[in-house]
Amino acid sequence: MSDITCDLSGLTAKNLLKLSSLCDEDGNAYLKVDLTTATTTTSTTSTTTAAPTTTTTTLTSPTTTTTTAAPTTTTTTTTSTTTAAPTTTTTTTTTELCDQNLVKWSEEIDNAVWGGTNATVTDTDCANDLEGNPTMDEITATDAGNHNYRYNNASAWCTVVAETTYRWSFDVIRGTMTDMKWSVYDKSNNGDIIPATSYYAQTAGVVQRVSLEFTTPVACTLVTVYFLRDSGSTGTVFVGRAQVEENGSCYIKTEGSPITP
Repeated sequence: MSDITCDLSGLTAKNLLKLSSLCDEDGNAYLKVDLTTATTTTSTTSTTTAAPTTTTTTLTSPTTTTTTAAPTTTTTTTTSTTTAAPTTTTTTTTTELCDQNLVKWSEEIDNAVWGGTNATVTDTDCANDLEGNPTMDEITATDAGNHNYRYNNASAWCTVVAETTYRWSFDVIRGTMTDMKWSVYDKSNNGDIIPATSYYAQTAGVVQRVSLEFTTPVACTLVTVYFLRDSGSTGTVFVGRAQVEENGSCYIKTEGSPITP
């Protein structure tokens, strides 16, 4: 194929396009265009169609991360040491000490160590004591306002220790008297420790045991005790098992001598 030179000046762009077939000898679409000599004034309206832009958006699915924590097994070993507070047990044992009776004759109320004014023993062993034995004697008072029956004389006063607590007690049954008063007298200082005081309310028509607690004064070493003292009544009363003691509460019998620990 030979080269063909075409003068394209004066041709429009539209005609130039058509020359492609005119200038090809062998029917080939071959065209050698020398544009250096062509002056083409082309008013071109260029419409640019932007190639469609395909935006590929790769969506990243939100990732949900589930973390399953391995189960934690916590083994807590608690060692509890309890120290018990020491327990102090105080046991108080009360033992009745039947080891003291300061009167010489506790059941023979008609004995000479007992006596009085306007009151006498009129019957002996005529009523049962708390133990069921007929040891009680009957005293009869004949002057309501001036009588006494007591542990009687210097040879029979009770020897005691000053500033010490003692108990005067005996079995008693009401007779015909409508009041009975007892007393404790300080022979060392010549004064009452317990003045005439009624104990009638503590008695009954059946045997009872009555007791009177007293404390000896300073310098008191001798006392005397009264079954009856100015009671304000006449009549009878039954008494027995007399006792003066410092310790204990059970009765101990005496026959001629006091009993001391």
